[in-house]
Amino acid sequence: MPSIAVIQFRNACRALKEQEALQTAIGDRASLSFFDTYTTVHERELNPDLLTRFDAVVFGGSGDLFIDGGCHTSPTSRQLTDSSIARVEKLTQSIIAQDFPAFGICFGHQVMAHHLGGTVRHCADEGKFGTVTLTKTLEGESDPVLENVPKTFSGNYAHHDVVKKLPERACGVVLASAPNCCHALVRYGSRVYTSQFHPELTRAHMLERITAHPGYIPAGVDPIAVVQETPYTASILKNFVCML
Repeated sequence: MPSIAVIQFRNACRALKEQEALQTAIGDRASLSFFDTYTTVHERELNPDLLTRFDAVVFGGSGDLFIDGGCHTSPTSRQLTDSSIARVEKLTQSIIAQDFPAFGICFGHQVMAHHLGGTVRHCADEGKFGTVTLTKTLEGESDPVLENVPKTFSGNYAHHDVVKKLPERACGVVLASAPNCCHALVRYGSRVYTSQFHPELTRAHMLERITAHPGYIPAGVDPIAVVQETPYTASILKNFVCML
């Protein structure tokens, strides 16, 4: 059974919810170990040597941290974001250098792009909460991570920041996009993937999460009306695990 290191960017309570969602999506296909970036508890372990102990790395999401400081003004939040992502910079660089299997989700998608020289910005027009229809690109049609996923499929989103420009030196390939998300699913090299949407979240997970992060819902929008089941996105994570 493959072993996966999951890097988390959440406080303890919310980290547990993320762990439950990932374990449900992946099932018994892999063994998951969780590492915290919010504090210094695992700081010494979050280095390139981690890659010798696991078969893959997953970078999780975050409802509290924002790479672009334009969406909040709290110095404490800014400091927490900077320290959390700094703890994984060398790890991210090593993943790309080794083409080591990895999957970045939402904030993890942004962290990887940021560390590789891409541009992440707070964007009111592209930030969103709810279920969005995605379309495979030509490259996505032949990529194994999207095997048995139809050409158009739905994904659940909850984000403010977006990857506006992919890192040039990492040669990212877009595998799926949406009208308001041109970098929905990206591959770097042959084994590193990132998604702006949440492949691990069911409709129930999404509605539960929004109680903790009400700021993601636009005024006047009923979350029950904009969140649907996404039957194919968990297959993306399962396909990734099958590739290990």
